[in-house]
Formats: sequence, C-alpha cells, structure tokens
Amino acid sequence: MRLVAFVLQEQEQTVFQRFREWYLDAGQKSGQKRRELEVSTCFAPLLGWVLRLWQSEKRQFPLVLDATSLGRRWTILAGSRVMSSCAIPLAWKVLPAQQAGSWRPYWEGLLNA
Repeated sequence: MRLVAFVLQEQEQTVFQRFREWYLDAGQKSGQKRRELEVSTCFAPLLGWVLRLWQSEKRQFPLVLDATSLGRRWTILAGSRVMSSCAIPLAWKVLPAQQAGSWRPYWEGLLNA
C-alpha cells in the first residue's frame, strides 16, 4: 500500500480507502463523482496483452480455473493463464461465499467473456 501511495503521490490512508471501496457500487462509495467499473470489459484487452506476451510454437493455451474462498465473505471464480510459475487472471467473478446454487453458469459466462 505504501508503494502505491508513493507512486500516486497520495496519502497512504487515501489509497487504502480506495482499495476498500473498489468492490462497492457507486452509491456506496464515499465522495463525489464515484463510478462503478464493469470488470468484464477488461477481459478481452487483458487476454490480448497476455497473448502478446506468450511466445510459443505450440497452439495450446493452458487455462486454469480456480475457486478461492476468502473467509465466509467471498468466493472468487477465476480463469487464469499460468506463465513462468505465475497465474495471470484473465476473467473473474466475485460471489457471496455462502450463496446457494451451482457455479456452472458463472464459469460458462467467464469462458464466454
């Protein structure tokens, strides 16, 4: 957090609050001119960036699907590309951890995105 505050030349507490509010709807954020970010609009450009980094003669593109729980609050479904022992998330969906039902529609939506 300190490094991000230094780079942005802002107070550490300001950066911390932005990270804290990142997942909230615009109406729940403090301050004026707050907006929501539809992260799915980032998926295709992110994939393009990863494909430019990926230089291989093989025509295979390994994709890892992972579900990670963050306590009892959130479950993150992510599709990532593993490169040099590092997973780069390409698409993700954040769900309430205790939500009933199947993840399949979410996985299909991520793969379609």
